[in-house]
Amino acid sequence: MDIQEIHDEAKCAAVAAANARAGEWGDRWGMCGFAWVKIYGHGGKKIHGNSKLAKALAKVGIKRDYQGVLSLWDPAGLMTQNVDIKEAGAEAYAKVLNEHGFEAYVDSRLD
Repeated sequence: MDIQEIHDEAKCAAVAAANARAGEWGDRWGMCGFAWVKIYGHGGKKIHGNSKLAKALAKVGIKRDYQGVLSLWDPAGLMTQNVDIKEAGAEAYAKVLNEHGFEAYVDSRLD
């Protein structure tokens, strides 16, 4: 499994989904907020911090958050504060990870 390839695939999906959602909003403003992906495991097992998988995930920017869960904030990286757009990107990213055997979920909050 090549984590960089999975990340690149997920990133492309996130950007496409976020751009599509941005197109739906047009020039209207939405609620401000944040969205991120949380990764709890792979193949039914927890990902330990010193494992090769955890180190490979860290290289693509996925790191442990303050709760000890692997996280990636704003996977699409679009310059917007619209939480709907941010969530669309995070959902697409998580979907790709799940297709590759990860246990990934989206989390978000309003600002």
